[in-house]
Amino acid sequence: MSYKSPLVEEGSGHGCGHNIFGAASLGAAVALKNPIEQKKLQGTSKFFGAPAEEIYFGKLWMARAGLFDDLDVCLD
Repeated sequence: MSYKSPLVEEGSGHGCGHNIFGAASLGAAVALKNPIEQKKLQGTSKFFGAPAEEIYFGKLWMARAGLFDDLDVCLD
């Protein structure tokens, strides 16, 4: 069961929205996948998680590793 438990009572929270990026991005990938299958279009929808975005520039290391090399478009 999920519950709310602050680290500091009455303290500030984190409100930049990174907490919903994963779910929203997965929803977008599925939204692209469905019309591709239904209309028999050529294409592939890929979903990547991006670690360490606020501190270590996760996508930079993913690009250096070649994860995006076979993509025509990357929606970020």
